[in-house]
Amino acid sequence: MAVIRRLNSVSRLRNSLQRSAARTKLKHQPSNQQTALHKSALHVHPAAEYVVSEIKNHRLVFIFALLIVLLTTSGLGYWYFGNRSTNTKVIASIAVLPFENGSGDANLDYLSDGVSESVIDRLSQLPQLKVIARSSSFKYRGQNADFKQVANALGVETIVTGRVVQRGDSYFIRVDLTDVRDNRQLWGENSNRKTSDVQLLQTDISREIAENLRLRLTGAQTQQLASQGTTNPLAYELLLKGRFVGYKGVTEGRKKAHEYFQQAVDLDPNYALAYAELSGSYLQLNNNGLLSQEEATRKAREAAQKALSLDESLAEAHLAMAYLKRYVWDWATAELEYKPD
Repeated sequence: MAVIRRLNSVSRLRNSLQRSAARTKLKHQPSNQQTALHKSALHVHPAAEYVVSEIKNHRLVFIFALLIVLLTTSGLGYWYFGNRSTNTKVIASIAVLPFENGSGDANLDYLSDGVSESVIDRLSQLPQLKVIARSSSFKYRGQNADFKQVANALGVETIVTGRVVQRGDSYFIRVDLTDVRDNRQLWGENSNRKTSDVQLLQTDISREIAENLRLRLTGAQTQQLASQGTTNPLAYELLLKGRFVGYKGVTEGRKKAHEYFQQAVDLDPNYALAYAELSGSYLQLNNNGLLSQEEATRKAREAAQKALSLDESLAEAHLAMAYLKRYVWDWATAELEYKPD
């Protein structure tokens, strides 16, 4: 019996090994279905080809769009920094053209001229700025001249223009600052002021111009631009009238100018600019035979010294003294006054 049991066990083991070998053979020989799937995987469907093609095309579009973005960004950067460099550059030269009298009343010419002259005077106090003299810029009065031609003739980068109109007891004033190099407006403003505020307006105009020219002002220069000269509006008006008629150069005009300046210092004994103008007017009276040289030089000296004592920093006061020294042939002292420390 034991022998029979061992034979049966061997027979079962042999049958088990045969079945395992058969399964292994089947596993390594792919069925028809497996073969079909394999062949199907090797064959790319047309839809898949379309998807791959679209991916390639979109990749090209993406690269092209990226190049456009990069070029655009580079161009904008170049424009920005180029303009930023131009916009931040300090402008060193300017001409103030005579302001237009838009009121149609010739009696107000003194005011339109006076406002522009005062702006010239204030800006001329800044050594870092080249300001064209009144005698040159006022040649363009009433001319509709091309700004570039004017700028080339005067050798400046910027031009200031303005218009004054009387409205009752107020004045409407328009001022523009133009960079002639590219015909770009740097600043412009409309103002309505009472007659008593005209002097303050000129201070505001000068300050705005200096800021838009990007000038770096010292504390003293800022104070000079803000200086009012007088707190008496009538004294200031008399000064403007005196300058206006004095520039005409005729005997009666210079006599009338002297009277205006004298009235101005009578109204405000602390008006340094009026004393400076009064000093020069004494010498003009001598030139026209209305005052002896001895009296004219003596009174001119007194007025110039008074102006300097009131405001030693006033350029017009030094010019008045220089004019007097030159008048009496004291060239060395005149030179010192023309170039004060």
